This record gives sequence, structure tokens and C-alpha cells, in this order.
Amino acid sequence: MLNTYAIAWLPMVLFALLNGAARDKLYGPLMSELRAHQLSCFTAVLLFGLYTLLLEDLWPLNSSGEALWAGMIWVAQTLVFELGLVLFVQTNSLERVLQDYNLMAGRLWLLVLVIIGILPWAVFTY
Repeated sequence: MLNTYAIAWLPMVLFALLNGAARDKLYGPLMSELRAHQLSCFTAVLLFGLYTLLLEDLWPLNSSGEALWAGMIWVAQTLVFELGLVLFVQTNSLERVLQDYNLMAGRLWLLVLVIIGILPWAVFTY
């Protein structure tokens, strides 16, 4: 089942890209960059949560341990994708990437990663 969840992570990339496009084109110009980032993090978590509920209906996990592993796999995949995209495709610096992890500056991406990591477990135990 973990292989299925590893593959099921792929549509989450599409959700994230669409979410980012919505931020950039729809509501981002109407508010500060920080507020747009925060709202985008919220909508990403909402999308990922709904998707995880759907996955649990389609491919139920067998145990809470398996659900935690699925979440950790998703976090690892997200980090590898994000770092690869930002560092090699967008050619941003690592320092710029790490700015989105600064909770003290109001950046919420770290919380999104934590939530991605626990979503399969939370849905499994729900």
C-alpha cells in the first residue's frame, strides 16, 4: 500500500502548482506577499486534506504505522521535488528557499510539511 501512496503523491504536485497559480494570478495581487503566502498555505492544506480523504476511501491504509510511513514518504517526496525545482529549474538560492520555512517571519510552509506528514495518519484514525 505504501507504493500506492507514494504514487498517489504525484497529483499533489498538480494541486500545489494550481494553488500557486491561483495565488499569483487571483488573490496575490490584492494583498501583501506574506498574506498571499499564508492564504496559499491554508488552501494547500485544505486541498491536500480533501485529497487524502479521497485516497483513504479508494485505497484504505492497513494500520496507523502504515499511515505514518505514507506521510513521511510524502514529506520526503515534497522536499526532494521542492528543492529540485527551486534550485535547479528556477535557479534560486538555498537561502531563498529556506526563507519560506521561517515561522518567526510568518512563513507557514514548515507547518504545511508537518501537516502533509500527518495527513494520512489523521485521516486513517478519523
